[in-house]
Formats: sequence, structure tokens, C-alpha cells
Amino acid sequence: MIAIGLRPGEKVEECLVSSSETVEPTAEPKLHRVSGPIPTGESLRSAIKLISEKVQSRDLPALLDVIRSLVPEYRPSETLTALLSTQLSATAKA
Repeated sequence: MIAIGLRPGEKVEECLVSSSETVEPTAEPKLHRVSGPIPTGESLRSAIKLISEKVQSRDLPALLDVIRSLVPEYRPSETLTALLSTQLSATAKA
């Protein structure tokens, strides 16, 4: 086996806690509890319905807006960002 190091895009570690969440210690030193805002059932149902509508209408900009409203830290991939730019350019020309 040969160690080649990290490949492009790989990370040594990744933080999975958002800025709206807090990390609390537990009795086990290696475990932590993450606490954050809990959405209501109604807000989740509404968001899922909105996501479904945006997917069906193929409205990528609006879909990304809905996702960002649910997960403010979300950053789309470069591929998705390029697709969004293409879609916005086509809309502006129409």
C-alpha cells in the first residue's frame, strides 16, 4: 500500500456543526451533544411541498433559495453554480 496524501476535494477533518448550533459536553469525554433550533412539523411540510414544486417546475434558482432558507450554511457545488449561471443567463436573454 502506498500513501499518496489527500486527493483534490478531500479533507482531513470536517466540522458538522452549523453556526446556529451549540456543542455541549457529555459524561463521555469523546462524545458531545449538538443542540440547535428544531423546525416545526408544519414548517417542514411546507418546505417539502415548496421543494417539490420547484423541482417539478425545474426552477433551480428558487429551489436553491428554499434550500438555503432551511440550511443557511449550504453552498452549492461548482457544477450546480455553473448550471445556475447558465440558467439565469438564458432567462435574462428571453
